[in-house]
Amino acid sequence: LLSIPEDRLYQSLLIQIPTLTTLAWEYEGPIDFDILSNARNTLIIAILWAHESKIRDLYKNLCNQLPIAESISSFEIGTRAYIMSILDILSFSDARDSMISLAEEQYRRSKTMTLRLASLSLLDRFSDWLRHPFIQEFIDMYQENPLVIMKYFSLVWNSKHDSVIQNISL
Repeated sequence: LLSIPEDRLYQSLLIQIPTLTTLAWEYEGPIDFDILSNARNTLIIAILWAHESKIRDLYKNLCNQLPIAESISSFEIGTRAYIMSILDILSFSDARDSMISLAEEQYRRSKTMTLRLASLSLLDRFSDWLRHPFIQEFIDMYQENPLVIMKYFSLVWNSKHDSVIQNISL
């Protein structure tokens, strides 16, 4: 997929796993979200089992191609979308410590809200912290931007941590 660097957005779409909404739309018969969720998760885990090291290499390669400063060119937007698609797959990894390191490194290197939020999502999934220090840093950085804070709340609302209520307070 890296052989066509001009169209990162298309590449990101090629590797996206269908959402539960998409699966439900295509499903014939009564919709059981547990069955659809299990099928989606099984697919992602099978892909990771067969290709996790290649997916991680692709992730690292894409991260190295991002500019140091935030840019809104179609190439950078496509690259960020591609990274987000890869992170969605990697979020099912069993390599907990490695994923925490990857998420923390991405948060530190990221220049965009989107990639920082993706890092926080991974940290929420893999970290045992009740409230990772990057969460407060993110809130402080974007507290004047209601749209970003709503995206942050979306992450918190979907959290599986017992401390969700504590993390909602700003």
